[in-house]
Amino acid sequence: MPKHEKTGSKILETIKALSMEKHEYGPARPREFPHLDLTFYDRSEHELDQLGFRSLGDWENLTVSGASTGVMRTFLRLAVSRDGLVTAALYHARTRLVLCLLLSVLGKQPVFKVCEFESEYSDGSFLVTTNSKVASTLRIPPVMIVESKPHHTPIAALSLLHRQRMNAYAILVPSIGPITYHNAEDVLASQNRQQAFRAAYRKQIRGISREELADLSRGRDNLVNQIHDAVHRTNAQHTSAD
Repeated sequence: MPKHEKTGSKILETIKALSMEKHEYGPARPREFPHLDLTFYDRSEHELDQLGFRSLGDWENLTVSGASTGVMRTFLRLAVSRDGLVTAALYHARTRLVLCLLLSVLGKQPVFKVCEFESEYSDGSFLVTTNSKVASTLRIPPVMIVESKPHHTPIAALSLLHRQRMNAYAILVPSIGPITYHNAEDVLASQNRQQAFRAAYRKQIRGISREELADLSRGRDNLVNQIHDAVHRTNAQHTSAD
């Protein structure tokens, strides 16, 4: 098989694996991942602990690891907030050459260490605050309201921003509320609900017009902007009060 065809095949396999309706997870043993920065996991977990988060262990996405994707094996270190309304995920993702080249073409960072905060809501939407500019290489469904900050953003600042966005979201859409995570099983089940939306969206956008896609995207972006503006108004009010 010619080199460019092999590259294209691997990219398609990556997209196929990431677009499956359900992913399988299993406990991860950090010593099996010497290619990752384990110090990053430990240091970041300590920061989360200082913020009142409780560890939910290490988990590998076996579906992605078992596929011939462009991402080297990695694992998630999960944690949950004291009130159970926010989950935190730490991961160090390293890409193989084929995906590295693809991300470079897209202007993305090929190697990244991520802390991501998520809350799932009763209407099926997800509020996500992350320090990854590669929040999604593929298009994401409108139910995912994502704000990406620079990779060097401190974890405490990300956590605070996520709470501010939750407060703004509650004011903008008072009819819904965040669900409660009790354990790792709850968090992984939430991830699979999110994955089901991703998979359905991937199927949907193959068969709709560019105009419809633009409308869907604008709807999501408008809500992101509304929440972002509300947070900044609140911060400005606090600053002026001081």
